[in-house]
Amino acid sequence: MNKWLILGAAIVAETIATAALKSSEGFTKLIPSVVVIIGYGIA
Repeated sequence: MNKWLILGAAIVAETIATAALKSSEGFTKLIPSVVVIIGYGIA
């Protein structure tokens, strides 16, 4: 797979996870918390 594509996917995943981090309100909301965990896992 193209290295630039992997890098771009990691950047997008981390950006989405960081945005969802605020919405999770200290990991008290389930859906945003799952998005954070999966997003950082992908990144």
